[in-house]
Amino acid sequence: MDMNVNEMISAICGKDEDGQSKTITGCYLYSFVPGSEEEHKEINSCTSHIATVDIFPYGDKVQVDITFTNEADVDLNKMCQMLDKCRQLQRSDDGRNYYIMFNFLPMNMGETNAVAIEGVMPMIHCLTALIPQGQISTLRLLFEGEYMNFYCADEIDAGVMDREVDFELRKRSDAIDHYKKKRQEKEEYLQKIEDLTKR
Repeated sequence: MDMNVNEMISAICGKDEDGQSKTITGCYLYSFVPGSEEEHKEINSCTSHIATVDIFPYGDKVQVDITFTNEADVDLNKMCQMLDKCRQLQRSDDGRNYYIMFNFLPMNMGETNAVAIEGVMPMIHCLTALIPQGQISTLRLLFEGEYMNFYCADEIDAGVMDREVDFELRKRSDAIDHYKKKRQEKEEYLQKIEDLTKR
């Protein structure tokens, strides 16, 4: 499958026709010992199936905006903590190297969009709002172009991606069911309080 960068970005970024994120976003913190054959060790990770992703190439740089539903989102805060932790570890003198990797997979794994985008060690990151006086719920990353990788179907294991997408879809479904259950419980509790006050 031949796809250019813009087609890959279009397949992964934004929202679908139902207003849901088209993206599974993964954030991973790794360490390794330079010059050794030791495998890169995953220290921490975070995955979001709710955040909306937008990717903007600018010359030899690539800007990535990861927008969450609100500024208190658990995954948003965890990703920020992981970025800060990585910078902190990089300043340590323990003989190891540390780096952050982000990957972006499409929620819909049709044959026409079996792609993946990967970014390693953003130059800078910040929290911002997409609109004036809006919620500060967007994690903005700036990558060197050489540290952004774009893969299409013949370069990735589509079976592995299918399993990860299925897992994230189940997580989304479970989260919605949990929210509905909690909302129903709250409504029933409030109704009981109201009934008691009427006695």
